Amino acid sequence: MQALLFSLYTILSGAQQGIIAWLFREYVPEARKDWVHAALHYGGVLIYLLLVGWACYVGSWHQLGYLLIEAALARALLFDPSLNLSQSWFNHREGRPAEPLFKVGTIAATDRALQWLARRLSWPAPRVRLVLWVVSVGAAGLLLVVKCK
Repeated sequence: MQALLFSLYTILSGAQQGIIAWLFREYVPEARKDWVHAALHYGGVLIYLLLVGWACYVGSWHQLGYLLIEAALARALLFDPSLNLSQSWFNHREGRPAEPLFKVGTIAATDRALQWLARRLSWPAPRVRLVLWVVSVGAAGLLLVVKCK
């Protein structure tokens, strides 16, 4: 049940942040963009951590590891695709090209880490994100098999 909660929250949060980021990038003056980035990147992560902490608190302690893995996998699998899809929807409405599904930004800490890893591997950053997404799908499948036994 917690995996479903984490997944639904992540999809909704990713879509919401994609819409907000798109609107802010269009309409917020350059001098105020640092505030926007802080609210989106730090505030969003803090809210998710509160949700995960609450699930861990009300859940049983022997499943703490599973809860943390489920939360991390939900975030890795669902957040960026839902964010990029919501931004693509706005781009489509404005007659602009769609965002790539596995686009890597430049501001969030995870985006900077992916950019660094991409440079080290001499790969495009979206390919690194795609490979990590596929690994996360495999990990989610493995977790499902282990939990069902």
